[in-house]
Amino acid sequence: MQRSIKTPFSSTLKLTAIAQAALLASCASISAPAPNSSSHSAANKRGLLVYGGPILTMEGAQPAYAEALLIEDGVIRFAGDLTEARKLGPQALKLDLKNKTVIPGIIDAHSHANSVGMQQTVANLYAPPDGKVVNIPSLLNELKDWAKKNPDFVQATSGWIMGNGYDDAELQEKRHPTADELDLVSKDQPVLILHQSGHLASANHKALELLNINADTQNPEGGVIRRVAGSTVPNGVLEESAVIQAMMAAFKAVPPAVMEKMALKAVQTYAANGYTTIQEGRADRGTAELWRSLAARNKLPIDVVAYPDISSEQAYMLEKGSRREYANHFRIGGVKISLDGSPQGKTAWLTQPYIVPPAGLPKTYRGYPAFPQQQTVQNLINLAFQNNWQILAHANGDAAVDQYLNAVEKAVKTHAAKDRRNVIIHAQTMREDQLDKAKQLNLIPSFFSLHTYYWG
Repeated sequence: MQRSIKTPFSSTLKLTAIAQAALLASCASISAPAPNSSSHSAANKRGLLVYGGPILTMEGAQPAYAEALLIEDGVIRFAGDLTEARKLGPQALKLDLKNKTVIPGIIDAHSHANSVGMQQTVANLYAPPDGKVVNIPSLLNELKDWAKKNPDFVQATSGWIMGNGYDDAELQEKRHPTADELDLVSKDQPVLILHQSGHLASANHKALELLNINADTQNPEGGVIRRVAGSTVPNGVLEESAVIQAMMAAFKAVPPAVMEKMALKAVQTYAANGYTTIQEGRADRGTAELWRSLAARNKLPIDVVAYPDISSEQAYMLEKGSRREYANHFRIGGVKISLDGSPQGKTAWLTQPYIVPPAGLPKTYRGYPAFPQQQTVQNLINLAFQNNWQILAHANGDAAVDQYLNAVEKAVKTHAAKDRRNVIIHAQTMREDQLDKAKQLNLIPSFFSLHTYYWG
């Protein structure tokens, strides 16, 4: 029998929806009272006794387990001995874990919550085991099949056919689909597909036309429009800021009801996988206000923290600011700045050349920065420090990490020391010396381990 222990499940820790439907991460099809049901109300009045499996508290450096949890009115009142828990809550409803494990709710270190809803709405172009796409013909078939089955969404987006998750590294052809190939899905409707990394995309000719991308279109700052070899004609493949512009254009006409449906689908997915706090990284005003609206209508069962883009949403941030407290499960936590691309797309900014550069590029190719001028980055970092906004900086390549470290180093010399907890998102090619410097500057590397699974 275990003693009663102090745990992170403190007496002030608030839970929702029957302790997040029996702590969410019980990782099994446990029968628990459904949120918003009469049993929910009964459990709030009588309490809920959770027992019958390992309850990992995450207390201390070594695993610490409780035998039982007693939850009353959405608050964990006791964690420890089962006999003691029964004495404290004799009338509590009982939830037998049947040897399944309970862990504290998972806090999302980095993601784009609204994109998760989009991912599950548009055509699934992932390779096995996440999807069925193994080559370009199977990718085209998935798009055609999805368009037939989702006429309402296609109509809501003014005819756009969209897919997500293709990976040129997993396709048998080992390259991106071209505009010519996507024309086989439709020549009359725009087709746009997003790379699994989120940093590249491919569009058909109708989409390029609607996006005003042609042979005379210059590359946007921080992005590239790939061309047919030996010409300036776009081949359909877009990189970085060009992708963002295309996605914004495609979703511009989507009705609010459809956007809300995608957002709530994302929340359900996170919650089903044990998350109690999720992140909306690099949000624009519209996305942040979508989450705020859902929160105001009590539609968020878990916490959503947004980080608007400091480059494009300065006015919004100066108007709304950031806060540490949630209002109905929503808050703006700080700002996001994206300094480069992805190693997968070979758009991450490195100090050394890529071993194998993208087709048509020289052996000296090292990727490229989102902001070529260091002073631009410095001004944005200074603005965040002045307003005490936490900064999440997307930096995959070590050159991008250098750019961020240098800007932060200057900022800390001229601004008061505060507990900002600034972050290096991804940090995938950080050098040893950069790790040392990050520690000195109190920066937190948020290593994106999922990339190792797919591209390691």
